[in-house]
Amino acid sequence: NVIFLTFDDWGYEKNINELLYVLDKYAVKGNFFVSTNNVSNNPNLLRAIAADGHMVGSHSNTHMPMWSSSVDEMGNYSFESMSDEEAATFRKDIVTSYTVLNRYIGDVSVGGRPSLTTIYRPPTLAVSRIGMYQLYDVGFSYIVSGDISTSDYAAGSVDELVNTLRS
Repeated sequence: NVIFLTFDDWGYEKNINELLYVLDKYAVKGNFFVSTNNVSNNPNLLRAIAADGHMVGSHSNTHMPMWSSSVDEMGNYSFESMSDEEAATFRKDIVTSYTVLNRYIGDVSVGGRPSLTTIYRPPTLAVSRIGMYQLYDVGFSYIVSGDISTSDYAAGSVDELVNTLRS
């Protein structure tokens, strides 16, 4: 049995350092998909993640999803493909994200393996054909998505999170 631990977005220094401590304590490696818009506030934290041997991929620069959405008066969401203008904005966002990651950790290798990957985790886990085209066209190699989220960011306590993970 294999479990892949993936972490999205960008957290606070205290939280990330605590997470790195626990991962190191149990000799576990994770996969960090970073939204890069706040990385410049503490690039050494990103370097610490990479230097500890964790894989780092992009989660966009501004957490921009690969699709457009709207909400009707009943609160129902509808999802549409991106317009050409939105696709161009998305492309710029993902190129910016990779550029930021490469600036700070492009030189980091652990055990002969580069920490920076060309793997992308889409915000909201939703993908679109035009978004995938943009990703692959600029050099990303894989998209790691999923069909569920633990919504750990909304858990009120550790026990609540553990119960969610067990179910």
